[in-house]
Amino acid sequence: METIKYNFYKDYEDNKNFKIILQKRLKEIRNRYSVKINDDEELIKEYFVEIFSWSVLTKNIIKQIERILKSHNIFKIIDPCCGNGFHTYLFKEFGDFDVISIDIQKEKESWIDTIEGDGRKYIEKMNKNLQKEYALLLSWIDYEDLCLDILSLYNANILINIGNYEEKCPIYMETIRKNFSVLEKITLHMPWGLTENIEIFYKPM
Repeated sequence: METIKYNFYKDYEDNKNFKIILQKRLKEIRNRYSVKINDDEELIKEYFVEIFSWSVLTKNIIKQIERILKSHNIFKIIDPCCGNGFHTYLFKEFGDFDVISIDIQKEKESWIDTIEGDGRKYIEKMNKNLQKEYALLLSWIDYEDLCLDILSLYNANILINIGNYEEKCPIYMETIRKNFSVLEKITLHMPWGLTENIEIFYKPM
């Protein structure tokens, strides 16, 4: 289990690009919610999920996942429901992956350039052999039908689940277990006391 602190982002602030984007997001959050909190650390504690995500990845976790994926000759990641793009940004900036970030609605001051649209339609247009070059990243998707749709459309050898899918998406998880093997499971202990999961699955050839 890896313990996540509210100030986890400090480890990334030696990267100029990260600092610039974070400050833009803090400004956007203040404007969006008319926040009067001047202290950045207090603002991050109050709006942690909106700024980053429910599940965040430390540098150690990024490097751990990077080693696993690249050992399977995966150097690209696609996230068809990326939200603010925080995860794909980290994999691109700190893991040296090529990434595709898609979401049905672009978020203002997102972490990474995002293709606006239905990720399912984007996947349908991709060549099946090209799909195999990408790990499929699904993070905190609340709708089981959407998870199942993406899984059925995407010809993935590597799947990265971020979030707690067991209760909300049991059929999705059952489908994964039938078709994939577990490569790694990382449990996060979040600063608000809950645990969240990162699971990497591999589909045998």
